[in-house]
Amino acid sequence: MALTAIWTVWDLLEAEFSLLPTHIIVLGNSLGSSPFLGLAGVGGLTTLTLFATAMNSLIAIAITAEKQSKKIITIILIILFIIFADTLAISKILLQKNASDYENLGNSLKIIAVSVDESFNIIQLNRLENELKNKNADLVVLPEDILNNAAGVDFYQNLAKKLKMNIAATLTVQAENGRYNSTILLNQSGEISGDYNKNRLTFIGEYWPFKNWRPSIFEWLRKRNPQYDDYAIFNPQNPYFKGEKKTLNLKTGNGDAVNFASLICLEIHYPTDLKTYKNMGAKFIINPSSNRWMDGLGENHFVYLTGNLKKIEAVWLKIPIISAGVNDIAGITTSDGKTAQKTDVFEGEIKY
Repeated sequence: MALTAIWTVWDLLEAEFSLLPTHIIVLGNSLGSSPFLGLAGVGGLTTLTLFATAMNSLIAIAITAEKQSKKIITIILIILFIIFADTLAISKILLQKNASDYENLGNSLKIIAVSVDESFNIIQLNRLENELKNKNADLVVLPEDILNNAAGVDFYQNLAKKLKMNIAATLTVQAENGRYNSTILLNQSGEISGDYNKNRLTFIGEYWPFKNWRPSIFEWLRKRNPQYDDYAIFNPQNPYFKGEKKTLNLKTGNGDAVNFASLICLEIHYPTDLKTYKNMGAKFIINPSSNRWMDGLGENHFVYLTGNLKKIEAVWLKIPIISAGVNDIAGITTSDGKTAQKTDVFEGEIKY
């Protein structure tokens, strides 16, 4: 059973420190949509991975036991049944507690989150704007780079003025020292009330440490996908720069001020970062994302696995996560592991 601990430690360390985020393929992430999700409440992805590894170890022992060891196999099967039954009961209790605690929170916010596909353009945005004019929310969360670099800060400032709602918009911002992938928070008057520059840059797309050298296969990918031209691997002289971890402060219509964090795209794949932001005072997390880079390959499964991870993070940290994305979903995942979502404009409420 020592392999159980070794596998868990290795799986999590590899996911945390690899060049690309791989928490979604850690063994425990497969339980994000299972009845065992509640275990995440006492240790997050670590607990789920330890549980899944232990169960696999016991099953492997039962399978490999010699034929004459029927007694051993019987004992293992009994142990497995007891563990499964007890764990299911514990998971249910923990999820029910999270749900009860969440419902008892005294404050709430109305949220609109938007999801679009990669063909989204200015014409469709005008339609979206007309739809949003008839709605009311404390915060509108737009996907990362919703117009694929076709709009700047001024555009979103004017949009916030027209809608008379707070907007979290994520886009490329050019500063004096370089460019950043940034979330800007705009108030109802279109003024910038806060900004956050992405802290965990994405390898290949946003930073490339090897200057002009790159594997030849990337040239083949580039020919098939000209939209990759601006990636750091092909454009090393104009990389993205890393920002500092910080929260944003939302002023609501009733005068309240609420801290939240924006984890841009793949930043949501690092559970320890979410814990850091919660410790910094964030009451909820937004995840503006874009899956244009996937070119349709495995996209649905990627979104599913990322959804599993968001459930685990929400249950573990007891904090709601709001999703908005290109080729992604729009919705809210709450601390009881439930996700309400749509593929276009989602309206919902979070408590804090």
